Amino acid sequence: MAVKAGYKQTEVGVIPEDWDVSQFGDNFSVIAGIGFSKSEYTNYGIRLIRIDNVSYGEIQWDSLAYLPNEYKDTYSKALLKEGDILLALNRPITNNQLKIAILKREDTPAILYQRVGRIQILSSNIKILFAYYSFLVYIRKFVEESSVGTDQPFISTVKLKKVRLPIPPTKTEQTAIANALSDADTWIQSLTRLIAKKRQIKQGAMQSLLNPYEDGVLKGGWEVKRLVDIAPLQRGFDLPSSQLERGEYPVVYSNGVLNFHNQKQVAGPGVITGRSGTLGSIHFVTSDYWPHNTTLWATSFNGNVPKFVFYLFKSIGFSRFATGSGVPTLNRNDAHGFSVGIPQNADEQTRIATILSDMDKEISDLEAKLEKAKALKQGMMQNLLTGKIRLVKPAQEAPHANP
Repeated sequence: MAVKAGYKQTEVGVIPEDWDVSQFGDNFSVIAGIGFSKSEYTNYGIRLIRIDNVSYGEIQWDSLAYLPNEYKDTYSKALLKEGDILLALNRPITNNQLKIAILKREDTPAILYQRVGRIQILSSNIKILFAYYSFLVYIRKFVEESSVGTDQPFISTVKLKKVRLPIPPTKTEQTAIANALSDADTWIQSLTRLIAKKRQIKQGAMQSLLNPYEDGVLKGGWEVKRLVDIAPLQRGFDLPSSQLERGEYPVVYSNGVLNFHNQKQVAGPGVITGRSGTLGSIHFVTSDYWPHNTTLWATSFNGNVPKFVFYLFKSIGFSRFATGSGVPTLNRNDAHGFSVGIPQNADEQTRIATILSDMDKEISDLEAKLEKAKALKQGMMQNLLTGKIRLVKPAQEAPHANP
């Protein structure tokens, strides 16, 4: 296949003619952290960045460990600063994402622990942020192809030195690429924070709207009933994979709709909960459906609004009815005997369900927008980091200044 004019075929694929391909070790080095013992940890002091703290694109401080403050002087070479690029050398991919991050100001000061590497730039011709985005593609590919080990895969820093990276010839082009991808990241982070906030708001709304008591007194128009009297549950139906035939009816498993069958068992709408497997998860379907035998399904709503029952069940936490130690199973009898407050009036049930449904739709729309933003960024990385799309004209095409 012919290569487009202005481009060349290289070890890393087709790139612009004026781009270079260099080995990682020619421009970067990896400095590993120090192996501190747990006996050195303190309750306060300088934070220690370990593997669990390195996530895709950020440092997470859910798991904290501290070292004495005087270690800042004792181990000054391991002291981290804003802008340092950190790479997990053990278990480098989690949730299908490379564990690599650039330190922010709020992440410092900190000391680096062993099995985490700090990537140091050796060349003054490479911009840090461009290098970071390049690593997301080319180190990720290297890790997937050559990680050593199975139970605890790790990166061979010796082999990492030989990874080839395409490099634009000017810092101006590197900066333009990095800024475009950084803007995409900012949008993704903004959507992620907004979704988290909306989920918190919805959780608070559920707690308020589904609370049958006000100032310790049962709300007017509410009553306390057993679940068996609200929406009794029954075990789902066997459907071996060999008997599954593609059709229009959703098959609801313990963790949701995973298949569609040409037959139904129950008329919709339906509320279904995981019986085994993904225990206690709650699902709602509007159409006729087939509840799998790993679920329990509501056989009747006894005059209650199905969507309200769905949110009521979600608020209960059905995992509390688990029995067994090996493969826990939801005990239907325990669930049936559980009492909960519920509005007597169907209109009030509908009002509550509508408010929560609208919140769910807003969150779902934001999640779809987030997935599109992530897909857009992936496309941008593939195009920008290979020079397929250029944000800066090649030097030979740049306009000449007037003499």
